[in-house]
Amino acid sequence: MIRDIDAVAERVVRIAIDGTAEAITGETIPMEADTICLHGDTPGAVTLASAIKARLQREGVQLARLDQLV
Repeated sequence: MIRDIDAVAERVVRIAIDGTAEAITGETIPMEADTICLHGDTPGAVTLASAIKARLQREGVQLARLDQLV
């Protein structure tokens, strides 16, 4: 589990923009995602969610609530 907020935000942005992620082996793999899941019981979950949201917005990624996607 990655605990560094900036590293997590970077991974989410990379998935959203490039459609890739870094595997545990260091290999770049394709990964398409329309949503992300954050566990609310993770220590610092609210801070993490805020950091990810801010980073995605800075990068121009469109965000929407799930109930607005239907």
